[in-house]
Amino acid sequence: MVLLELEYMHEIGRLQPSGNAVLETLGQTIGLTVCELNHLQVISAALQQTWTRDPFDRVIVGQAAVNQSILVTKDVLIGSHYPRAFWSLETASANDLNCRLPSG
Repeated sequence: MVLLELEYMHEIGRLQPSGNAVLETLGQTIGLTVCELNHLQVISAALQQTWTRDPFDRVIVGQAAVNQSILVTKDVLIGSHYPRAFWSLETASANDLNCRLPSG
């Protein structure tokens, strides 16, 4: 879903590189990988995100919630509703970062 939203943002001119380019760069620089969660499990969690009408946000937050993952976003609405969302390292707890960064 993140790839779809990134590509949508690229198509409407809100993001310069393509979605694939963003994910490839993040994969190479921080070891980001695409999550392989069951789609139905993610959608079930997304249905609980009733604070927004944006389907991208609902699915992205739903997926993070299923994984109990931190979510890197500068979206203020997501940040105010998903407690493990952050945009800068200053707003992320050391515990969150230590348990989520790839090892090696």
